Amino acid sequence: MSGYPSNFETGESSNGFPNVGVNALVVMPYDPNIIWVGTEIGLLESTDRGESWNLVNSNLPNVMINDFEIGDQGQIVIATYGRGMWTATIPELMDFKPKESGISFNLNKDTISENEETALIQYTLTRDVSPYSPMKLVFSLSGSASASDYNIIGDTMVITNAKPGSLSIKSVQDDTEEGYESVKLKLSYIENGELIGSDELNLVIQDDDNSDSPPNVSFSIDKSIIAENEEFFNVNIQLSKEPNQGDVEVTFDFGGTASNDDFSVSENPVVISSGTSSTITITSIQDEIDEPNESISVKVSNIKNAGGSIGSIGVVTIIDDDEPIPLSVESDNIDLNVYPNPYYDHINVELGRSWDGEVSLSLYDMFGRVYKSKNVMNSNNNFTHRMDISDSYSGILILKINKKEKVLIKKVFRNQ
Repeated sequence: MSGYPSNFETGESSNGFPNVGVNALVVMPYDPNIIWVGTEIGLLESTDRGESWNLVNSNLPNVMINDFEIGDQGQIVIATYGRGMWTATIPELMDFKPKESGISFNLNKDTISENEETALIQYTLTRDVSPYSPMKLVFSLSGSASASDYNIIGDTMVITNAKPGSLSIKSVQDDTEEGYESVKLKLSYIENGELIGSDELNLVIQDDDNSDSPPNVSFSIDKSIIAENEEFFNVNIQLSKEPNQGDVEVTFDFGGTASNDDFSVSENPVVISSGTSSTITITSIQDEIDEPNESISVKVSNIKNAGGSIGSIGVVTIIDDDEPIPLSVESDNIDLNVYPNPYYDHINVELGRSWDGEVSLSLYDMFGRVYKSKNVMNSNNNFTHRMDISDSYSGILILKINKKEKVLIKKVFRNQ
C-alpha cells in the first residue's frame, strides 16, 4: 500500500508515500477508497485505496499523529504529539454510528432436575468486545420457583474478548412434592452491546418427589437467523418422559415485527400421543418489498397434560434480501454535471429540470468545514451555476447539492 519495495530496505515509494513512521490508520466507513494515515510528519490521505498519497494541506499542523477515533456527529478525533487533540467533521459521517457487538442468549439446557443440576447461560457475539468498553448485562429473575429452590451467584455478566462472562443456575434438592417450577431470566439492562433475539430465558426445575407426575416439556430453536428466500428453522419439542395423563398438546403464538405474510408454520398446535419428541417448522416467504430485517418471536401460549414454561422461547430474525431504493447517491447521470473536475479556480454546477426551484450549493473541506456556500434558483433559463475557488486551496472539496429532501454529494479535485 505504501509503494515501497518488498525488501523494505532500499528504494523509493512508487505512489508518493514518504519515508516516515506510521502510527495510525483509518478507512472511511462511507467510502473504502478514502484512507487516512497518521505519520511522524502529519496527516496523509489517499482517495484511491492507496494507489497514491498526499500530505493534507489544512490548518492541522504537520506534527506527529498518534491515533484516530471515529466518534458520533460525523467527527474524527485526531490525537497529536505536542499539539493536543483535534477534530475533523466529515459530512458523510454524520449518520455513522460505531457498531456495537450484538449478543444472543440461550440456556445449555432449559430443564434441570431438582437434584442439584446446573444450567449455564450461553451467548454468541457478532463482533469483538474491547476490554476498554466491556459489555455489561443485568438480569432480573421471576417465575414460580422460590429463591430457596435454586442458587445463582449475582445477576450481572461482564464480557470482553479476554474475559468471557459467565452465569449459571443450580437447583437445590428438597423433600417437598411441589410439581415443576419455573425460573424466568429477563435481560433488564445492557451496556456497550445490542440484543439480538429474545430478552427472556425460561428454565424448568423438574420435581423428583412424585414418580406419577406428568412429563415436562422443553423447547429449543435450531437457528437465530434465516434468509428471506424460503429458509426455515425448527422448534424442537422434547418431553422428559412419554405422556402418562393423555395426549400432550402444545400451542404456539408468533409475534415480532414479521407479519403472517412473511412466514408459514407447519402445524399448530402440536399433539404428542406417544414418544418423547416432536418438531414444527417455520419457513420464510420470499417477497420483493425492501423492508428492514424482521423478527419472529416464538411463544408457548398453552400446554396440556405436561409441565413446562409458558412464554417466549426465542426470537429468529429474517434477513431482508431486497435492494433498497437509494435516497442519496453520488450520481453522474444527465440530471447533474459538475465541471471542470479536476478544477483550476472554479467549478460549474449544471442542474437538470428535476432541480428546478431553490437549491443550496455547499463546498466543504475534508475536515467538514464549510468552504463556500450559495443558494441558487434553478430554472430552464438559469441552470449553470459557477462557484469560484481560491488558487491557494489545493485539497479535495466535497460538493453538497440540496433541494428539500433531495441530496447529492460529489467530490471535486484540484488539477495539480
